[in-house]
Amino acid sequence: MWDNAAADAERYASLRVAYSERQARTQMADMDINAHNMSRLDVFDRSAVGLALGLIGASGLLLALADTGLPVPRAVFAVLWLALWGVVLAAVLVQPIAIARRGSWHQWWPLMVTLLLFIYAAIRLGGSSFAIDDELTSWNYWAIQHFLSMPTDYAYTQAAYPQLFAEWVGSIYRALGSFDQQATARVTISLATVMLGLLMMRASALAGRYGSWLAALLLLVLWFSGFRLSFMRGLADPLMVVALLASVHYFLEYAAESERPLAFWWCALAAVVASYAKQPALIWGCVVLPVICAWCVWRKGWKPWTFGLALLSAGASAVWPLAIGRGFQNNQGVISRSLGDRELLQQLVHSAHSYLLDRPLVLLLLAASAITCWSKPLLRGIWLLLLLPMLLAWFIWGSYAFRLGMHVVGLAGLLLLHACNRKSVLSDSRQAWSWSSQAARRAYGAQAAMLAVLALTTFGALAVAAKRKLDLEHGTDLTIRHYFEASADTVLAIYRGKQPVWVSSNYLNGIFYGNNPVIVPLYTKDGYSRHRMLKELMNSGAAYAFSAGKVPYGAASAVLLQTAAACPQAFREIVHGRNAFGYKVFKLDVPLLRTGACQS
Repeated sequence: MWDNAAADAERYASLRVAYSERQARTQMADMDINAHNMSRLDVFDRSAVGLALGLIGASGLLLALADTGLPVPRAVFAVLWLALWGVVLAAVLVQPIAIARRGSWHQWWPLMVTLLLFIYAAIRLGGSSFAIDDELTSWNYWAIQHFLSMPTDYAYTQAAYPQLFAEWVGSIYRALGSFDQQATARVTISLATVMLGLLMMRASALAGRYGSWLAALLLLVLWFSGFRLSFMRGLADPLMVVALLASVHYFLEYAAESERPLAFWWCALAAVVASYAKQPALIWGCVVLPVICAWCVWRKGWKPWTFGLALLSAGASAVWPLAIGRGFQNNQGVISRSLGDRELLQQLVHSAHSYLLDRPLVLLLLAASAITCWSKPLLRGIWLLLLLPMLLAWFIWGSYAFRLGMHVVGLAGLLLLHACNRKSVLSDSRQAWSWSSQAARRAYGAQAAMLAVLALTTFGALAVAAKRKLDLEHGTDLTIRHYFEASADTVLAIYRGKQPVWVSSNYLNGIFYGNNPVIVPLYTKDGYSRHRMLKELMNSGAAYAFSAGKVPYGAASAVLLQTAAACPQAFREIVHGRNAFGYKVFKLDVPLLRTGACQS
């Protein structure tokens, strides 16, 4: 009997050991799975902005290829558009888990600021159309041309511009099947605000709670110092700013953690995207990136492939200024608008007064960035080789608008955050994590709350738009009502009737292009005369003629008004100029014009 009891006890002990070993193996497997999942999550968190910029670049590239005659199905553009939304929203929703896992609850501050700025920008962009200045006369005009596979027209700018932003918007139109769906395209543009916030969060991730507070404050300073005016409009500048900052950020991330080569690939890709978004980024993409990378290979022991990739990126970026956009620097309209009649030194003093003394927050940010970066050789090099030349270029050739210097101010802020980092690697990046822990459940609740806020905001915005009777499905209708006010119904009838119109302003050209046959004045060295205008009207069969009001482009509008006053029987005024820009619209009697009644 005692022998049986001893045997049973031995078997029981061995079973307990086996059970404990099996349970330990299961726990280890779960930990391995969790670690693998968190590793992939960390890679996505780091790469989300680069991936989003890659999708934007792919959309623009495919539309450019489609413009050359390559058949690209509409579904491809739709997939890229949806993928972009998916990547950016997933990057936002990943943040509560990343914050909970690292225990860095202070990063909620910049995340909440980012969400608030995004919601504000999305509402403002989605509730309006491409109607203000360059977004109407250039960027959406070019986007429609890309949508229609028409040649890019630089007649109004007198110089080439990088077309990635216009091609991106045009690709959204291709995905939607119409260039009148401006609200959807403009809400998509607001994703640039999210990407800016995510970059600032990543840049401050190693600086502790003070870095997070600084990132939140910095986002607010940037926004209210002038970023909001451009990030709430359909302009290329926000895309260029985000891509440039992303490229520099990924460069510095690779410098801190060279065992993560993916960061440098994103750096090279973002540099190309920035260079094709707007001209200032060419300084980084074509010159500074390969130069500073060569220095890092020489002095810091970087692997040679990084220099090769930087050269490849620079070569891809240089294709635009050397071939596609050759002569872009001869943009006399922008240069003369900036310089006026001032000499170089006077121009620098004028710009410094406008953007440093009159905007003390910008001066404070630049000074703080320079001081904190000076003790760190790599950051100091970027400041001297990139930020300072960009600052001078802005002050000399682009001082007439703050948006032309947003990349300078944003870069100063990004470098400031990187200079505040106290560690080179996230020390808690491999902490144990359980998807069923209390911290994880709080993260899930935060994700649900964020989705609820976004959903309620969307439904609320749509309800307000319906109450105000805003036709969000037809963006041009909003533009026409914005400019023509009480006479909007008359002009909308012309627009919807698709009748030929003769316009004397690039604003009006931007409104009607792609829908109506548009006739624009043909200027020659001899100027513009009544005889030339009448010949254009008769040969084109234009049904209506529009004066330029407060925004004339050349002498054609004045010639139209003089001719209409002298020959009212052929120019019946149907819109009398009591609108935002003083536009007048004339119904033409072309048969009477052909009799020669208005020649003298």
